[in-house]
Amino acid sequence: MEQKEINIDKLVAGDERAFIAFIEYHSSALYHYAFNILHQKECAEEVVSDVFLEVWKHRKKLGKIENIKGWLYRILYNKSISFLRKDSVEYTNLSFDEVEGFTFELVPSQEEKLIGEEKLSILNAAIASLPSKSRHVLYLVKIERLSYAEVADLLHISVKTVSNHLTYAMKKLMETLKDEVVLWLFLLPYFQ
Repeated sequence: MEQKEINIDKLVAGDERAFIAFIEYHSSALYHYAFNILHQKECAEEVVSDVFLEVWKHRKKLGKIENIKGWLYRILYNKSISFLRKDSVEYTNLSFDEVEGFTFELVPSQEEKLIGEEKLSILNAAIASLPSKSRHVLYLVKIERLSYAEVADLLHISVKTVSNHLTYAMKKLMETLKDEVVLWLFLLPYFQ
């Protein structure tokens, strides 16, 4: 039995240490995703806290969930949209098509240091030039490694729409970065 399963089993049993380890494992990725939707540090932190509160409330069901990461992202996305709806009257009937301004920021890593700030800014500019919806799908599929079906379910769109957004994003990035071979070497692990 691998460590991850043991932690989930302990979490299901109500072990607070397992819950803290679970939070530490997932919080950074969830925070980045929430921040990319909400664009405010405090709001993103609040929504992530709400997600972990939901996890604790429903911990007995965790052992039955096949894809916990996908489940967490669905809760986070729904809570983020609810937060936006609650925060402003104009978001009352918010859908995936109306979520604008999704930003895509790579988490600093060793590879980024090797690329250099100038190359990284070229990469970020290329990603920023993509339409918001395409950036959102690119992030979920290529960085967070969710399946097309999970992304479709999460965003309430069809698998074909996920595929279309991803194809468009990849095509535009290839056009924009055609002379930036180093950037593509960096991106290869993410885009395979």
